[in-house]
Amino acid sequence: MENKKIIIIDDDMLICLTLERIFSSMGINTTSVGNGMEGLNQVKQNPFDAIFLDIHLPDANGLDLIPRIKGYLPCAKIIIITADTNDELRKRALSEGALMILEKSFSLSEIKKVVKNILSEFIEKREQPRQSCDMSLKFSFNESRISEHVLIPNVYDGVAVDISKNGIRMKVESFIKEREHIRFLNSTKKNSFSDYFPSSGEAEVIWTKELCPGYLTGLKYLE
Repeated sequence: MENKKIIIIDDDMLICLTLERIFSSMGINTTSVGNGMEGLNQVKQNPFDAIFLDIHLPDANGLDLIPRIKGYLPCAKIIIITADTNDELRKRALSEGALMILEKSFSLSEIKKVVKNILSEFIEKREQPRQSCDMSLKFSFNESRISEHVLIPNVYDGVAVDISKNGIRMKVESFIKEREHIRFLNSTKKNSFSDYFPSSGEAEVIWTKELCPGYLTGLKYLE
């Protein structure tokens, strides 16, 4: 995590101190500020990799700051930290460009996992070697997604960047949450990578990383 930079924008100094200690122990350069305007000034001057942002700040609504932060740092990962359980606020945060939302009851292990996922390059030890590829895929979510009694089309496009007997890394246009289950729709012609796919055609999302534009997601096959 060397050379990674995080800013915490929160008026709760205990939260700031706790996160500073966690990030510092991971070798991350960390800054914390107590209000929105000071946070924006820091963002203008520093190439932060991630921003931990509270919604209710003394001088601003954190949600209003998201597009302004994105204007300065388009590829920065914005993580909302809040005690607010209002679903509308949460939906707005994601629609404005936040990567995820963490409740302030988060644990030490949860925070470390989040940071490793969003800032690491996902270099892992793997049992099976991966083969680089550039293969167009279609997939669907295992559960139908319904909004106001209207079924949302459940076929999506992705591009595999590498593949193994255990899993696959795939570029997608939209954010996919961890633990989502998908099914590959392998109606395409058989190719040199077809044998890598599981017989069930199903996989679980292990992590998702913003690419700007789009996302890279890591999937583990389900048998």
